Order: sequence, then C-alpha cells, then structure tokens
Amino acid sequence: MGSVHSKKASLLKGPYVAAKRGLVGLAKIVAKEGARHGVRANVICPGFVRTPPVDEQIPEQARVLGRSEREVVKNVMLLGHD
Repeated sequence: MGSVHSKKASLLKGPYVAAKRGLVGLAKIVAKEGARHGVRANVICPGFVRTPPVDEQIPEQARVLGRSEREVVKNVMLLGHD
C-alpha cells in the first residue's frame, strides 16, 4: 500500500516518502521480473487521509513550518489542493 507520497514529496516526511517511493520501485521490479510468469504488481496510492496519527503531526508541522494548522493541512498535507 503506497500513498500520495509514493509520487510527491512532503515537508518533514523524508523517511516516509523514501519508503513509499521504494514500494513503487519494488513493484516495478516485481512486474518486470514476473511478467514472463504472468505476475503483475500494483501499488495503490491514496491521497491524504485524516487519521489520528496524521492529526498528531499537524500541530508539530505548523510549529516547525511557522504556519497555521489550517495552512499545513491545505498546503502541506493536501499539497496545495482544495
């Protein structure tokens, strides 16, 4: 299971982004190596999901980035999308 971070980076999430991007790379290798055997590989990459762990990150990111919590959700977690 990937995430939006499989395709886009987000501030203060270096290890998470690296792991999610790594899943895409792994899936590509599995697909290439498994193709001759009929094996396919997919990574599902949902967008931002407001979960309790994410809610815990918002105040810290707001403090570190000098932004309001609302700005963090819109411009960091939602990557500038409404």
